[in-house]
Amino acid sequence: TIKDNSIISKEGYKLIWWSYNYKYYALNGKIKNITDEEGGVVNFKPVWEGLPYTVTFNVNGGNALSSDDATKTVTFGSVYGSLPTPTKANDSKTGGYTSYTFNGWDDKDGNRITSSSTVSIADNHTLTASWSSTWHADTSDECVIEGTLVTLADGSVKKVEELFVESVIGGNVLSSSSI
Repeated sequence: TIKDNSIISKEGYKLIWWSYNYKYYALNGKIKNITDEEGGVVNFKPVWEGLPYTVTFNVNGGNALSSDDATKTVTFGSVYGSLPTPTKANDSKTGGYTSYTFNGWDDKDGNRITSSSTVSIADNHTLTASWSSTWHADTSDECVIEGTLVTLADGSVKKVEELFVESVIGGNVLSSSSI
């Protein structure tokens, strides 16, 4: 009699068959005359199947995902496949706004997970959105808040220390009397 998987285990996998000589045998199955040798020993190999796990996506301050995209079932040992791409609203502040760019999904240890990453977490788990931000100076008037970093016409970045900026277009200071 072939024993079930209660005697062996492999993290993230379930034993589904036993294999010998390119034939597959059911768990708890009875086998007779598999060898011509009386009392012969036969070594079976386990055949494993990856277990399913639920991945939850934490948008980390981003806009909520649709219910279809908020979770995904993945299979241990397989690739993650298609992952959602969240968005994050601009954060308006006096003197401009911050825009956000989605960098990707990270696991709890900070490892970047992509659609081609192999599922190696043997449990339900959460992936968290990673964002980078960019400050955009307000171009609706000619005032920039003291302490704001601005890009000058020559490409250099300076911190505004005095409020004498004369002309700001597209976040670039084109002329100033004191920076």
